[in-house]
Amino acid sequence: MNRNVTFKTLWLVSETEQKARKQTFPTQRTILFGTNGTGKSRITKNLFWTLGCTPEKQLSAGWDPDFIGVLEFEYEGKTYTVVRQRKNLGLFAENGELIACADNMGTWNRIMADKFGYTLMLQRPQSTTASRLGVDYLTLPTYIDQDGGWGASWNSFKNLSQFKSWKKPVFEAYIGLRPNAYFAAKQLWQEASDVLKGMQDKFDTQKSAFKRVRDILPKNVPVLSSTQFENELVDLGEKARDLQQRQNELRAKLVAAVNRKEQISSSLRLAVENHRNLTDDLGFISERNEENIECPTCGTLHENSFHARLQLTQDAHAFALLIAELRAEKSQAVARHERLVAELADVSEQSREITSTIREEQVGLQAKELLLAAHSAQTLDNAFEAVTSELSEEISAYAVKVETLKGGYKIFEDRARTTEVGDYFSTSVTWFSNKLNVPAEEQIKKTKPGDRGNSGGSSGPRSLLAVHLAMVKSNAAYGDTPLFPLVIDTLQQSGQDLKNLSSMVEILNGDVGINQQIILAVEMLPPNVDISNFNVVNLTEDRALLNPDDFKNVGFLAEMMGTLKKAINQDDEADELTED
Repeated sequence: MNRNVTFKTLWLVSETEQKARKQTFPTQRTILFGTNGTGKSRITKNLFWTLGCTPEKQLSAGWDPDFIGVLEFEYEGKTYTVVRQRKNLGLFAENGELIACADNMGTWNRIMADKFGYTLMLQRPQSTTASRLGVDYLTLPTYIDQDGGWGASWNSFKNLSQFKSWKKPVFEAYIGLRPNAYFAAKQLWQEASDVLKGMQDKFDTQKSAFKRVRDILPKNVPVLSSTQFENELVDLGEKARDLQQRQNELRAKLVAAVNRKEQISSSLRLAVENHRNLTDDLGFISERNEENIECPTCGTLHENSFHARLQLTQDAHAFALLIAELRAEKSQAVARHERLVAELADVSEQSREITSTIREEQVGLQAKELLLAAHSAQTLDNAFEAVTSELSEEISAYAVKVETLKGGYKIFEDRARTTEVGDYFSTSVTWFSNKLNVPAEEQIKKTKPGDRGNSGGSSGPRSLLAVHLAMVKSNAAYGDTPLFPLVIDTLQQSGQDLKNLSSMVEILNGDVGINQQIILAVEMLPPNVDISNFNVVNLTEDRALLNPDDFKNVGFLAEMMGTLKKAINQDDEADELTED
């Protein structure tokens, strides 16, 4: 089956400026030749932008942001046309019929992935669900962008970070290390595994919740048996006799409370007296200016200093705090004494009358509580058994599904094929590196899919070109994804001399196992370089890629744009009705 995608015609149309550009690609190999500013990069970037990709610096300064891109391409013997304006995209058949449309990139990626049979799905950051990859990833190995494609990272497109850990599966699928179906089957297994993990987490959460509730219930609840229940009532009734001991306990506590109250009252009187004396002494010495004061009681001389007055003040303050504490304790002691007196009087007067009542109420209350606990525990156990039993069956059934899906992708794991394709790719990188004059010491010894080259200086771009060519060649030999055109802008990187620039051009001109279309944008061509297989498009006008003459021929676009806008509006209205 022919997997080639061939670009036939690109239209860039500005209705605002009444200008357009029609660029055809009549042969399999095209050189866009022109100096800086003549529009080479505008053409190469918009080839992929119109398809739905996100090239770096696609909209240059001065360009109409509402311009329309139209790309006619051939695939599997049929001609299609993609029309794009901002984020509105439509895919048309050769007869002008609208096949599909979208006004957001997520929907468009699914449309194009279906069209090209690209089944690879990956998870987005912060998400547990997988989404289809779009044409950015499918065409990445075949596009070297002037602004982002020649560096150490894969940056020809801006939105590559929308999926995590994408490089290994994308490039392994592209070179055919494993067939496209392997990654599709593995993704189904991964999604099912995530669902199974969620079910197991739910089971663990429910189990933990039931356990927490079970722990709240009393321990050793009775079994629901009438005989055992009667015995428990007898035991509870016997405990009522303990009430007879309450009077003796209250009397003992009352005596202790009286003693405590009197002890606190005595301490309080002593503290109040000492505080008053200290306060009087402080007042007396504060009224005197003499350095020494004779005690009027005993005749002893005392020093009248700031330190002495400060010490008296601190002592008085300490006694004031003590008084406050003793008064609080006295209030508590008095309250306790009064409470015990009242409680003792109440117990003494009503003990005989309420003993049987208290015994019956307590026995009944405790029996009800224990009976409720028993019923609650049994109900909880039954509920847990019902819920977990059903979920356990679901988990077991889903685990079988996960294992089946695992076997579905494992059948594609052919170690012999993996080794064969890996060696083929690595050998191809070495072969192209040698052809492009990359020094042996700067070449990657064992290249893995996704490697970007290992050289610096002027060898870097040639090493990178070798990697891209090896990937394309491996895709042609082992892959099962579409063979998009190889588009390269611009070879003159890192000061390539004429010899190395010639080797880069001529290796693309020759027959090196690359069967798809090649579009090359260059600023200069070395003298006598072999470009015999290329059709050269000369771009000569500076900043004048769009022109009024080509705009005269865009009448066909009116009907397509009208159809596209109508379809998108209808889809939006349908979405609004669904939401309502």
